[in-house]
Amino acid sequence: MESRPRHLFSAVFGLLMAVILSAEAAAQFGSPQSRQPRAEELARPTVFLDRHTIGPGETGHVVILFDIRDSWRLYWKNPGAGALPPDFSLEVPDGFETDEFVWPRPVLIEGRTGDMYCYEDQVAFFLPFTAPPALTDDTVTINVDMTWAVCDENMCLFGRSSPELTIRTTSEVVDDRRSDLEDDKKKLIEKHAARQPTMVHRGSLETGARIEINDQQLILTGPSHGRTEGRFFPYDSTGVSYELRDLSFDREEESFRAVIDLKIDAVDASRGLPTLGGIVVLGDDPSDASYEFHVPFPATLLPSSE
Repeated sequence: MESRPRHLFSAVFGLLMAVILSAEAAAQFGSPQSRQPRAEELARPTVFLDRHTIGPGETGHVVILFDIRDSWRLYWKNPGAGALPPDFSLEVPDGFETDEFVWPRPVLIEGRTGDMYCYEDQVAFFLPFTAPPALTDDTVTINVDMTWAVCDENMCLFGRSSPELTIRTTSEVVDDRRSDLEDDKKKLIEKHAARQPTMVHRGSLETGARIEINDQQLILTGPSHGRTEGRFFPYDSTGVSYELRDLSFDREEESFRAVIDLKIDAVDASRGLPTLGGIVVLGDDPSDASYEFHVPFPATLLPSSE
């Protein structure tokens, strides 16, 4: 479960760490009293499980909570003009499975080099794992590997952590997975779960939202929950660029309509088609509604060979 190819992040991570450590050594040589802040201090991670016990076929989450210092930020899956997003992976026991996680809704910060898609103050990521259909009464270990860039207007620092978590397994289904979870963790989970966008699938109306793709235009509609303003954050889709043509609201129907132009720059079908995706966020509060779409690239959008 990785947000980007790990070899790329590791290479960039190693190079930038070398530069940062060299700068830190020089600064300390010139001023023995000074100390470069560490990434783990500027974006302090707390890692825990959303349940203490798991039964056959059940799903749990590794919760990675970052407390971010004022004026510093982490980045969304597409950082825009920002630095690298966090990268997470789980090592689970035999028979367990992991899956992609949902990125929380970001905020936009206008930087000197362009718009950055970020997280500030506090953000939590929920990394899912699922138990096999048969379990015994025992305990198992889940290993987490995580790297992240935390930046302000002038610099970025890079952190890494590899915590180990233990969870009880049982042969019986657990009726209330959070019944024995601490109250403070329950509150944190509830708070940050509200920041998860609603996933919208093409052809499905389960969420009350829907996607249409007409020619080179994507239209996303859905409930606005009383909000009358919003913003679009695009994926970084190879060969495709996005432009929000219009985001309108119907106050009486409490609905929104986002019209997004798709510019097909250089899609090579022989190398695989990109995924079209992005998130429309409504309102200003992190718990306001947001809708994410993640759809395969339609073959009808490929340039004609004629």
